[in-house]
Amino acid sequence: LEVPPHRGIFKRNSVMTLGSTEENDYERWQEDPSSLQWYSADSQQEAEGINPDECEAHEKYINNLANAVCSSLCRSTLEKYAASSYDRDPLLSQLVRDRYMVQQASSQLVGRSKYLQLIRHYLEADTTSPFVVYGEDGFGKTSVMAKAIVQASQKFNKKPKPIIVHRFLREKTHATTFMESILHQLQLVSGKPTAVTGPLSQIELIHAFRKTLASVGAMQNVFLFVDGMENISERDNGLSFQWLPRLLPPGVRMVLCINASCKTGLHALQKRIQGKRAFSLKVRGLKEDEQTQFIERILAKSKRTLSEA
Repeated sequence: LEVPPHRGIFKRNSVMTLGSTEENDYERWQEDPSSLQWYSADSQQEAEGINPDECEAHEKYINNLANAVCSSLCRSTLEKYAASSYDRDPLLSQLVRDRYMVQQASSQLVGRSKYLQLIRHYLEADTTSPFVVYGEDGFGKTSVMAKAIVQASQKFNKKPKPIIVHRFLREKTHATTFMESILHQLQLVSGKPTAVTGPLSQIELIHAFRKTLASVGAMQNVFLFVDGMENISERDNGLSFQWLPRLLPPGVRMVLCINASCKTGLHALQKRIQGKRAFSLKVRGLKEDEQTQFIERILAKSKRTLSEA
């Protein structure tokens, strides 16, 4: 949209009027594209009722409006493209949801420094056993996992950087679906083709899963964080976790979190990691001062505070 420097007329809903010069109009349209109305600019040598001194303000208004329209169109296009991309690629959708979970849950963590230190120690240790995190519902297991992921990406940032893969399982997931997803991501981030070349039986998929972990782990460290292991489906004995390697290949670490209320799954995981170098962590409830700090942090987001009764 261009406005000549000497005359400016705005056409709004087919009525010739002077355009509003309120600068917050275009900001409002950026926030709510659905409120956009069509505007057009025209010029003429003589226009009754138009003050030439106002033309600069009109030109600024049109420029701001044009920028708002372009910004809104770009954002809408990207959102629609992203949505269609997620539909086409379930892995992309999963990664976006999990990344959002990491950001949200890690910001809510209060205390827990000893838990995080233990997880860091495990990632650095020479061990072939998975690490099991468990606890009751609502005790902050997910926040601990999310913060551990953030710290791992910050601490182990020297080349070659480890491949950090994380999953937050929030609905029932078949073990084969889980393994296929991990295989797909490892293939993408490592650039190394996996052993999956087509539909595989469960036994073939388990073999491919273990083989891929070993081959990628031989090139660079692989840290796999999985929260919500209780949501692995019981179908085909998935909750027995027999599909998980009892001994991890060199360079591979697994931090697996499960709700203690899932006694069958917890028992199976603990049985799977038995050994001298086994790692396990029980997440307990917050202490009283930590509870207060957590509540204050939540209230601060809505600009509220606790007051004495």
